[in-house]
Amino acid sequence: MEHRYKDPKELIGVEFEELGNTYKITGIGEITEEFMTLFTEKVKEEIINWNGKVLIDVGHGGTKTTSSGKKYRDYGAVNEKSKVDEFTWNHDFVMRYLIPELNASGIANKVVLRSTNITKLVTDLNKEAGKDDIILSFHLNSDIKASGTETLYWHTSEKGKKLAGLIQKGLVGVLGLPDRGIKIRRKPLDNADSLNQRGWTMFKDTKVPFVMLESFFITNDEDLKRGNEKKAELAKAVVSAIKEYIKG
Repeated sequence: MEHRYKDPKELIGVEFEELGNTYKITGIGEITEEFMTLFTEKVKEEIINWNGKVLIDVGHGGTKTTSSGKKYRDYGAVNEKSKVDEFTWNHDFVMRYLIPELNASGIANKVVLRSTNITKLVTDLNKEAGKDDIILSFHLNSDIKASGTETLYWHTSEKGKKLAGLIQKGLVGVLGLPDRGIKIRRKPLDNADSLNQRGWTMFKDTKVPFVMLESFFITNDEDLKRGNEKKAELAKAVVSAIKEYIKG
């Protein structure tokens, strides 16, 4: 039978299941006033007290223009077998899994979708960003021969490095794919280095810590399969990393 306890000191924190914004208490015994007091305190501890918010960039999705002037929608990398694209996968993950987890933890958040180019995106993000905010940019890697997880940050940002490390640890723990580590973005040394530092202006020009998640290689069938199976757990891992970052 549910909602019955006698010894809250032993059971509190280990015998309740979080279900979105509600909790299911299961066990044996008689519920007491003491238990409800301790349980309420425990729930309050789970809600984050933070003045900042998480700004979310779902990678790609904006409109691009070819050299001939033709406009097209940028969906990012595509898995050839399933035809799943980077933008669609991340958009589903953010809207159906990540945002509910953030909301359940009391963490304010806002999605800033791309309209055209990176310059416009950075402007939009900076307009929204408060001094305590962070920005997470969701991408997926592309290389049919490669596998694994990596997280990127701006090379001079200590806060970005810390957040990237926490997120990387969580993603690797869930997916179990090769740990490619946290990697820096910096200004390219020359034209030949530009590809290695692609997207660097987003990291440089945003005014709050900016971290890019490359959870797995969407072009790798096994990576994609793992990602599809672990969406809910990935969302929990990202939120857990944010909580650790907030604690300082």
